[in-house]
Amino acid sequence: MNNQYLIMAIAKLLQGLEQHEAITVLTEAKLSLNFDKSPTPELKQCANTFRRGRPTKISQDPEVEQFILNLDYLSQIEILACLKQRFGIERTPSRSSLSNYFKLQRKVK
Repeated sequence: MNNQYLIMAIAKLLQGLEQHEAITVLTEAKLSLNFDKSPTPELKQCANTFRRGRPTKISQDPEVEQFILNLDYLSQIEILACLKQRFGIERTPSRSSLSNYFKLQRKVK
């Protein structure tokens, strides 16, 4: 719900009142909402809302990441074969890890 809609709805509700009555109603409403307090328990956000997640295996290894970004267009299987040949099995990410890395790269751009 946007603010413009709320303003129009409140104005329509206050239409029949005189100015001092409308101001009194708005003041009372402001005081009853008490904006200075912390959010009420039912409005607390989920614990995962601000969770950032772990960095990918690829982004933790800058040399592997740079190698992947400098490659010409290849299929994921070909990229994994190049990585295995150059860096060995220990530093080569899984196929799903490579796929997730590319998804994240598309989302960032």
